[in-house]
Amino acid sequence: MRREGSLWLVVAIAGLALLVTWTQIGSLRYELIDHDEATFMVMAQSVLRGHLPYIEAFDNKPPGLFYALAATMALFGQSLAATRLLGDLCILGATLCLLAMGRKVLPLWGATALAAIFASAHLVKVAQYTSAEVVANLPMAGALLLLLLLRARGSYRGVFAAGVLLSAATLVRTNLGVVALAVGLLLLVAAWRPGWLGVKRWGVVALGLGGLVPVSVLVTAYAVQGQVEALWAAAVQVPLAYTGDGQGFGAVVLGFFGTLWALALASPGTALL
Repeated sequence: MRREGSLWLVVAIAGLALLVTWTQIGSLRYELIDHDEATFMVMAQSVLRGHLPYIEAFDNKPPGLFYALAATMALFGQSLAATRLLGDLCILGATLCLLAMGRKVLPLWGATALAAIFASAHLVKVAQYTSAEVVANLPMAGALLLLLLLRARGSYRGVFAAGVLLSAATLVRTNLGVVALAVGLLLLVAAWRPGWLGVKRWGVVALGLGGLVPVSVLVTAYAVQGQVEALWAAAVQVPLAYTGDGQGFGAVVLGFFGTLWALALASPGTALL
């Protein structure tokens, strides 16, 4: 029975990999899907030349995206295909994380269906190129998977790793910092009820320390070159001004939670996520 279950799991993983390939293979027909993609590539090439993001070239996305693209280009070459490959791998990784999360509360067929819906959503043209959202989905899905696993076995190392991933996701897509903040508040409440959600009393501290790791590495890199002010302006002040669009940051946060709550009420699958 266990061997049979493992076989079906392998079939599910292979099927999802094929589905992701099918949703993304058509993107290679297009040289340009979104003008942002070209800007991201220019920023990544600047990093490969040894520059920090925002110093030689500028875009209002967080620096994590450009480092991820630069790493991919260093491995597979400075081409459009290599850039798209990063997005494809992130979609596949997030899909498999969702499969693993679903298996904790659903039978294999249900978890596979949930992951397949997520993968199929990337058929739309806006998801055909390597956007910040696509890349950020992978560390975010990894963090959610770790937090879900904590319900079965609490671990400071697991919470610490989740903090690292949440921070990494935020450094790719700034507004995901709201999700990181929500998780922190949840663990803060859990600190007063040890064992609730499978989290130990000081789990929120472990989460915070993990979250500081990517940020500390980034700030240190800028501090060595005396460019912390440039990092603050480009990665914090500009996105806040751009996102707020005159509404104020508080209104943006409230709007985010309102949208999230409406989606949770509308779809059991979204509530699971």
